[in-house]
Amino acid sequence: MTWEEVQRYYRKHPELQGPYFNAASVVSTSYPETEWIFTKDYYIDFSAIHGTRAEMEMKLVLLYLILNRKLLLQTIIVYYIEVYPCMIDFLAHGLSQPIREFSFVKVLKGFDSDIRKYFAQDHKFTMSRIKYASLLPRKIKNLLERMAYTSEEDYFQRDSWSIYDFHMEKDRINPTNSMYRFYFYDIYNENNRYILKKMVDWMIKKSHISFSTMYARYSHIKEFLKHFQKRRVQSLTTEDLTAYMAELSDTSRQITTYNVKICSLEFFYKLGKKLGFWDTIPLNFHAYRKRYSYVCDYHTIGGVSDYVKRQLFSKMKEMPRDLAMILLIMYETGMRISEVCRLTLDSLQDFHGRYYLVYWQLKMKKEVEQPIPYGLYLKMKDYKEELLTEYPGEIYFFTSGFCTPAKTLAVSVRMNKFISLAGIMEKDGTPYHFKAHEFRHDFALRLVNNRIPFLEIQKLLHHSSPEMSMIYAKVSEQERKERYNRFCDSTGHISSKLNEKEMAVHDDVAWMHYMLGQILPNGYCSYPAKLGVCPHANRCLFCDQFKTTSEFLPVLKRQLLKVNCLMDRAGHGENEEYRKTLEKVHQKLQLIISSLEASE
Repeated sequence: MTWEEVQRYYRKHPELQGPYFNAASVVSTSYPETEWIFTKDYYIDFSAIHGTRAEMEMKLVLLYLILNRKLLLQTIIVYYIEVYPCMIDFLAHGLSQPIREFSFVKVLKGFDSDIRKYFAQDHKFTMSRIKYASLLPRKIKNLLERMAYTSEEDYFQRDSWSIYDFHMEKDRINPTNSMYRFYFYDIYNENNRYILKKMVDWMIKKSHISFSTMYARYSHIKEFLKHFQKRRVQSLTTEDLTAYMAELSDTSRQITTYNVKICSLEFFYKLGKKLGFWDTIPLNFHAYRKRYSYVCDYHTIGGVSDYVKRQLFSKMKEMPRDLAMILLIMYETGMRISEVCRLTLDSLQDFHGRYYLVYWQLKMKKEVEQPIPYGLYLKMKDYKEELLTEYPGEIYFFTSGFCTPAKTLAVSVRMNKFISLAGIMEKDGTPYHFKAHEFRHDFALRLVNNRIPFLEIQKLLHHSSPEMSMIYAKVSEQERKERYNRFCDSTGHISSKLNEKEMAVHDDVAWMHYMLGQILPNGYCSYPAKLGVCPHANRCLFCDQFKTTSEFLPVLKRQLLKVNCLMDRAGHGENEEYRKTLEKVHQKLQLIISSLEASE
């Protein structure tokens, strides 16, 4: 039903307009054949605020949710029907303005704290009811705004935007993500709020940025604008931004977090210039980025300890079956939790005795085939049959409602709740906290420890570059040298050579060379091609990304002879600086050549 149809329905039924509202009768009257069954009557007493606009707004919102089945029935009961008496009590006795003038559309920031303060003095309701009541005005306001503002001009009047109102492409939205709404309430400066809205609008309509990336940028920009609440962003000077950079550096716990926020601010100012909000960018944000070790510092989480895994597997029979299945899939495949939650029933494949999960990988925008062990295949097959028996027509393995994939946040919350009740501990005695991505990391570590070839690890993790796989493997430096393409780098270090025989065995090496970048006359550049043009042109020998093998020894020796000739010609005097540069190249070449010869 549309909002107008709900209003007409309300006007046609006088029993709904009285002081006593029975939510159960709405369902039974409108949908006698519905699967929704109220186990009891839910009478809501509106007599304390009867005849007010607030009463009508609360009833219309409840009718809209019930008649359109927008939420699970239990959710409507817990978050609305059971909380309404608490809200009515506050409106009747705790409101600072006359109830006749009150409307949820005009609710301002701080209203939720007023509700909590009121009930702190009078414990008529449970703490959970009071908590849900403090959230209720914002929910009602959001729905009323969505119904009130429908045109393009009106849309910017709203301070809450749902991503689903924009009809974005499906491959830009992760359906397992619980965050789907942009809020602008807490940007008090109207100028800054309008700029943020225009930028979010541009990201949604004029770009192909995924919603998760979009939301991260929105959050960082919003944090920046809230820092300067009383000032227009156009008035900020270079000194203001420099001071903010220093504060950001102090408060960011990880270098990557700091750099991502810097990128978001750089994007904000560049887009603002493009949209005409300012003519110049007052700060070179790129200069404030910090360098970090891509392998060691980017991902600091470790795999799941054997001590914890033994406890988890011993308690698996007590675990809810869907959680146990999610845990098994992550452990056996290393899939991300969002990918597991989106698995459809037809993704389980048996191809001549080889078992796969075939699914669309949203992050990399490609379909992938994930091999799985036979035991997991049988468990998933049994789970699928039971699911279809109970819910015919279901399309997902794990759901948060009919034909709706499970939310990753909800899965994590349920898993941590079970772990807490089961008493699963770390080895030092502290409670274990479930982190889904640790199982992906653990999967990669097990592959590394079992001497699986690095290229195979990269394929099983479905990464487009080897550096991405090295983040998850996070092996020791010596192990990294043994696995990382078996190249000699610019320091002359050799792990093992990549000779012609190995190239014949591993036909994917040619593909790896393409992914790494470009073939040089004396080696390979391992700078990832997706990162664009190399910033260290003509200094390959001194670059960390330079790799070479014994097949390039003749070229390197000819290069050394040429450098010797140039050194003789340079002599001394005016060309002293040039000669010093040649000497450094000479030393580097000797180091690399001697290392390659020693490895043969």
